[in-house]
Amino acid sequence: LGVLIMLWSRRAAHVEVAEGVLASITVGVLIKFVQGLGTISHFNFEFPGQLLDFFKVFGFFLFDISVLRPACLFQNTLAGDFIGSLSTPMFVLGSCVAWRWITRLLAKCSTRCGELTWDCTLNAIGMFMHFFYIAMCMSTLGIWVCSSNPSGKETLTSAPYTLCYEGEHVYLMMVGGLIV
Repeated sequence: LGVLIMLWSRRAAHVEVAEGVLASITVGVLIKFVQGLGTISHFNFEFPGQLLDFFKVFGFFLFDISVLRPACLFQNTLAGDFIGSLSTPMFVLGSCVAWRWITRLLAKCSTRCGELTWDCTLNAIGMFMHFFYIAMCMSTLGIWVCSSNPSGKETLTSAPYTLCYEGEHVYLMMVGGLIV
């Protein structure tokens, strides 16, 4: 991540500013489109199996940490899943700031390494926040999406092991309301 930020910043020094802005906008629009395809797999429509599998592939771009299978290391709990999905973007944004300080130290040690300026760092943070917007909305609003089951009880669609409006689900709905 930091290497990409550094390469992007160095590229801007050799290319006109307008080209960098156009490339940034193009990448942003492309990622929003792909994220939109990923959100379709979460709709409550009966898609044909192959089409649903196609849409689920693009769910990777929603930055869902369940793809990394954290349940292998940590117990599956609603609070852990909810907080984990909301904290992932914060770690990425924090890594942008950390990378700025790392490049500052590297620039002092070697003349070949350039230092990232605060402008570049804030630009990278803004771009990542733009990329994470849909994923954050889906994570935050997903706490209110319940599905009915044949047993008559409703379960949370994103965490089918959780009964809606009972236990920790009620508390996380309040947290989600504060975040929104």
